[in-house]
Amino acid sequence: MSSSPPPSRASSSLSSSSSSKRSISIRAATIADSDAIAQICLLTANQGYSAEKLLSHPDLPAHIGPLPYLYVPSGFGFVLTRRSRRRGGKQKVVGYIVGTAHSARFERETEANWWPIMRMRYPQDLAGTPLDRHFVGMLYKKQRELKAAQEELPVQLHVTVLEKYQRWGCDRLLVEVALRHLRTQGFLGCLKSNDDSDTESDTSHETIRS
Repeated sequence: MSSSPPPSRASSSLSSSSSSKRSISIRAATIADSDAIAQICLLTANQGYSAEKLLSHPDLPAHIGPLPYLYVPSGFGFVLTRRSRRRGGKQKVVGYIVGTAHSARFERETEANWWPIMRMRYPQDLAGTPLDRHFVGMLYKKQRELKAAQEELPVQLHVTVLEKYQRWGCDRLLVEVALRHLRTQGFLGCLKSNDDSDTESDTSHETIRS
């Protein structure tokens, strides 16, 4: 990643785990997870399938999707990891959830410290594939969308899990952890859920109000 804004504050110390047999755990996301999250975005950016052969700019979906939530103070995130079965195996990120409890603040912070950098990196006339151009178009609509969303959606969550781990119900585990985090900040209950299909087809968008 290049030209990144300053690191964000730590968002949560909450964690959760499923059965030890599957070696699954959930921890707070950090900026160090950016590359792993970007890879998950790439593997799901084509309506839930891999876009590796369809994009000339493989980090683009992540730059306009989950990564801003890790780089500004009002955002937070958690990652789903699986430990390799090999002795001393490393933890691999296989899913994530990101969000904000303050949409208006998030819009101000990203417009000041994130979107200008992304627009410099990805100009409107960027050469690329049709899917690249689709995501670039989304980048230049982001400010209007965020301003419209901040009144209706004060709290936002976006979750993406690789398909194998969706079958295990890991996306629900991530949502549970994120909701617990929000409740500690005074946000109670999930009022509605819909698909955020313009960014990642397997991403659910949860709206929580206090």
